[in-house]
Amino acid sequence: MTKVFMLAVQHCAKDDRIFYKEALSLKKHGFDVYYLHGAEPDGSIVDLGGNILNPNGEKEIDIDGIKIIGIPHAKGLIQKTLNKMNQSNFYKGIIKVGIELNADVYHAHEPQSLYIAQKIEENITTKVIYDAHEPWINAHKKDALLRTILLPKLKYLISANQITRGDLVFHNHQIKSEVVYNCSSPDVFFPEFNQEKLKTPVIVHEGNMKFDRGLKEIIEVIKCLKPKHPAIKFKIVGETYNEERAYLASKIKEYALEDNIIETGWLTYENVGDELKNCSIGLITNTSIERNTLAGPANKFFNYLTYGIACVAVDLPETTALLRNTKSGITIQERTIEKLSEAIDTLLADKDR
Repeated sequence: MTKVFMLAVQHCAKDDRIFYKEALSLKKHGFDVYYLHGAEPDGSIVDLGGNILNPNGEKEIDIDGIKIIGIPHAKGLIQKTLNKMNQSNFYKGIIKVGIELNADVYHAHEPQSLYIAQKIEENITTKVIYDAHEPWINAHKKDALLRTILLPKLKYLISANQITRGDLVFHNHQIKSEVVYNCSSPDVFFPEFNQEKLKTPVIVHEGNMKFDRGLKEIIEVIKCLKPKHPAIKFKIVGETYNEERAYLASKIKEYALEDNIIETGWLTYENVGDELKNCSIGLITNTSIERNTLAGPANKFFNYLTYGIACVAVDLPETTALLRNTKSGITIQERTIEKLSEAIDTLLADKDR
């Protein structure tokens, strides 16, 4: 049985892409899958919601046949300083575990994990794959240094979009590469289209709602559309926090939107689909800052498609290309109240679109 070791020092133990879409898929097709997770300094292995998955302090747990190993992140001034140079006990511990496991494939999910995988490769005969979820932007000197050191040695690349793939292949022409989009897991998200949802318009945003994801504008849009569509609802499949939560509560009260705005709270990945299946229009409202422009499409885009939810998205290259190919929604050039309202109203007026 081929042994695959997922390295994800900066992702949670049940990351949507790594755990649900890749690890479980590999397990289903006969691979022996290990998932190394950068645990909390106290050894806690946590999911995206911060829930502890090893309440008894186990260093290794099994979830759906995936063996998850937690290596505690560095703590203390000396170890944190060494961590910046990839020389801490955290890095040494992962490399040691990786060598001992002697896997056939080391599948790295961040630049730091790729560094670890290549260090393991120096000691055993194996194959290293880098999975670029996002663009490798040199935000810090360490990122630039890692890219300079690691990329020339990389042989195998998986990317979540064409832009990131193109950038990395441009800098290393010898890489063998494939794009694996963040499509919904068919074992968790079950395609379903309910005609009843066309009667009551439910606008949805999957994911925690922040100001930089359009919270202020969307609230104003619902206020503007309510006179024409009194039953309209806006559902946040996720949560708001701190300033955003206080702002949302104040605007709901000010605009009398108590019956129009729903917030589900944080949900496990398995429960997201139940909240999406009765929604009409899905929003992707990130703006065109560098990281957003070079990344994408958002995971939520594929989840919307699964449930037949029309999409309104700000014009970002990867998302726009797929929207055009699938004819599944409307692209707007800017995230303004006027453009969002117009796009949503257009879709509500034409239920066959």
